[in-house]
Amino acid sequence: MGIISRCLLICGLVPALSGAAPPSLAPPAERLVRATDAQRLGTELIKLERGVLRVPENRAKPGSAMIELPYLRLLDAKANGAAPIFYLAGGPGQPILKDLEPFGAAFQAYQRIGGRGDLVLVEQRGVGQARPALNCPGNLARPFDQPLTAALMAASHDAYVASCIRLWQRQGVDLAGYDLAALVADIDELRQALGFARIKLFGESFGALHGLALLQRDDKAIERAALAAVIGPDDMFELPAAIDRELALLGRLARSDPGLAGQVPDLPALMQSVLAKLDPPRTVPVHLPDGRTRPIVLGQYDLQLATVTLLRNTAFLEALPELYLAMQAGDFGWLAQWSARVRQGQSLNLMSLAVTCALGASPARRALIKRQSATSPFGPAVDLLSAHACDRFPASAAPPGGSPIKTAVPLLLLSGELDPRAPPGNVEQLLPGLARARHIVLPGVSHDFGGARDAQLELVYRFLADGEIGAPRPLPGFGFRGFR
Repeated sequence: MGIISRCLLICGLVPALSGAAPPSLAPPAERLVRATDAQRLGTELIKLERGVLRVPENRAKPGSAMIELPYLRLLDAKANGAAPIFYLAGGPGQPILKDLEPFGAAFQAYQRIGGRGDLVLVEQRGVGQARPALNCPGNLARPFDQPLTAALMAASHDAYVASCIRLWQRQGVDLAGYDLAALVADIDELRQALGFARIKLFGESFGALHGLALLQRDDKAIERAALAAVIGPDDMFELPAAIDRELALLGRLARSDPGLAGQVPDLPALMQSVLAKLDPPRTVPVHLPDGRTRPIVLGQYDLQLATVTLLRNTAFLEALPELYLAMQAGDFGWLAQWSARVRQGQSLNLMSLAVTCALGASPARRALIKRQSATSPFGPAVDLLSAHACDRFPASAAPPGGSPIKTAVPLLLLSGELDPRAPPGNVEQLLPGLARARHIVLPGVSHDFGGARDAQLELVYRFLADGEIGAPRPLPGFGFRGFR
């Protein structure tokens, strides 16, 4: 039971869940319980409303069990009827109610520029403080004495996920209820329960896809939306070509970077040369957090997976030439450290996989990924586990399809120039149906927006406050570190 649920039960505001839905589902407002308090976030004491909305686990199934969706509402005393901002979490499966400090800072920054309205944070079903939270027990671990391979990763992942599925199915969880449509309906029901005719949206990554789906469901309920690192309806499985595109861009930057002093005239060629050094695999020592040193066997897939995973991080992009030059000289220390963390154990939440698999990929998308993987140096590590697991997942839905998204709601769409997960091309494909959208590409940043984070948020706050889109503040120039 989550913190919010315990508080509400102790205060006598809501009975414990019985697991069964009532004969007829009450309106959203009657399934909502809430209480107010205050919390110091940063330097200010902010008045909060904490609550839980009870919703059906599977809205398509009569008599479905009820689940708990906790939310937190930062209250604006001067809102005066202004539409609130609903923040849409990434992932899927990113808990957001554990650490409120960043949201407190965002709320205060929004108010400082004249924004009015509450900020509403909703935990996604199945994660964090939601109940049930579909966490998988134990850890997903891999051996140190052999290199990572696609087959090894898939086999260990399949076994771990299958065990987790059996666990939650034995407890009566209906995995078919965990998909994007359910998340969209959750937000809309909370909007109704709180009495808002219209809301504003801020979503990032998967949260941007969540926002697009809300617009497609009922754009009359959305005043405006700011969506960053946009994933479109058929973009859940990444394209190897997006990795290749990013590496080509980085290669051009490396050739002209004065700090590299001409050491990296062809970055993609350097990376392929280093990949070749791991065939056959090599054994190197790795220092573990507990102080021990042990050998680890590294192969090509270790490097492919690490690179594909970390390319979403701007700081990694800045260090990329340095790291690959070190490996070219025989120093694989950073890769050993990263791969050791993968081997020592990771935990998963089943909701994330359920939503991803329900979205799936169109046949055309899957065919494109397969073709690109055959020629991309890093293609074998792109979305292998999600695609492999989804072929076996019990709640997989029909592949994406239907009509394109069309709306006249004012939209601000932000992309990072070097983002392989949500490249600017994702937005360009959507623009024909978005009558009042503005797309801004921030140079030199990846999926996390890196040093452009403040500029990104300032654009978002201003747009959500008054609909205006000013020029981004000056961005720190992209540069490769480690050679200056």
